[in-house]
Amino acid sequence: MSRNILSTVLTAALGLGLYTALPSYVDTGIAYASAMQDDDKKKPTGKSKRIKVLTPKTAKKISKVAEYYELKDLAGSMSELMDLKSEYDRGKMNGYDSAIMWQYIGIIRYEQDNLDGTIEAYEKFLSHKDDVHDGLVLQMQYGLGQLYFSRGMEKEGAAQKKDLQKSLSLLTQWEKDAEVISVGQYYFLSQIYYVLEDFKKVLHYIDIVIKEAALANLEPKESWYKSRLSAYYELQDFPNMKKTLIELIVSWPSPTYWWQLSSTYNELNDEPSFFAVTEVIYQSGYFEKPNHYTMLAQIFMAQEVPIKAAWILEFALKKKILSEDKESLKLLGQAYLMSQEYKKAISPLSRVAALEKDYQLWMQVGQVQQSLDNLKGAAEAFDKSLAIIPAKEKKDEISLYILMGNVLTEMRQYSDARKAFDTAKNLSPKEDKKKLDRWIKYWDGEKKRWELMQP
Repeated sequence: MSRNILSTVLTAALGLGLYTALPSYVDTGIAYASAMQDDDKKKPTGKSKRIKVLTPKTAKKISKVAEYYELKDLAGSMSELMDLKSEYDRGKMNGYDSAIMWQYIGIIRYEQDNLDGTIEAYEKFLSHKDDVHDGLVLQMQYGLGQLYFSRGMEKEGAAQKKDLQKSLSLLTQWEKDAEVISVGQYYFLSQIYYVLEDFKKVLHYIDIVIKEAALANLEPKESWYKSRLSAYYELQDFPNMKKTLIELIVSWPSPTYWWQLSSTYNELNDEPSFFAVTEVIYQSGYFEKPNHYTMLAQIFMAQEVPIKAAWILEFALKKKILSEDKESLKLLGQAYLMSQEYKKAISPLSRVAALEKDYQLWMQVGQVQQSLDNLKGAAEAFDKSLAIIPAKEKKDEISLYILMGNVLTEMRQYSDARKAFDTAKNLSPKEDKKKLDRWIKYWDGEKKRWELMQP
């Protein structure tokens, strides 16, 4: 609070037309600043009041209060005010003198960080509002509303709600009577409604804030649009969230807003925009977390450009942004498979298969090795798969023995191949045994051809 505030109040009290306000709530809800408003800017509130001045005795005391205050002697100021209060308690002060005394008591208590005492003093001031100039009454209503809000934010549950409702009641009356309301004051009202979870009212006041600021050619503030965004989020209004985020990005580009825009497009099921914005985030260097890279890789795979997914994952693994865990390696292997880069898929898939003891992955690795004519690698992979396949997976076990038999046949290991085919036949149900006979016939033919070719 300004050191000159008591001098300003004294000027007002002596009837010179200037009034001080209690500290004003600022954007953060924590900081305060003094504010001034002129009486001639207020709506008339009924019958006109004569300009009043302090009685000589009270004026002398108030002057002493101001002197002590200038010396930073708050105890001295309060001592003088308590002398006045003793007169007040005996009923020997008029309404106007009483109001000014309570105003000063409130100011000193505020300087002493006595919030409850400040509120009490300003409530007492308003009990004499019929004896005080309308402009000063309006300022005190606004200031008291701020104080109740500040105290409420330090409480929880019913106690908090009670103070916030009291704040809202005072400010509603103030808003009704005040002719000139600043952009900052409208914003403060929006914050009260936010805490009270009336998000439609928040939007009402934020819209006024933005409109009035534009008319007054004031520079817009990021906090206004963030409040609007938060209210739309609470209302799950994703179309308007999208619009607000675009406004924020245009004026205050930030990775946070880009990520929120990406998520909003996802909520709107707008996949093309979701994909496009996420890639813009990556190209802008806004990726910060490991899951950002895996998410983009999955997007590229969904867009059927898996090679880009593989590049992203390789980069993140090389830079140690991603750890070489089973999820990352499996995704990399699948990206290479989808890209038909089979050779590059083998290493990550094999490592995941070993980590997870996943028979299906070993089976897949074996098939990839076979397609690359790496028969030894294929046989090793199928063998590892057979070693860990659960007993209940009979169908896959039969397929594995057939695959193994085929690979061993191509490797000219006919004896082992025949064992694999026979095992598959023994495991198969009766109706499938004829199919296995065809594989055995194939094996028999290959064996005979090989024997005929030998010298």
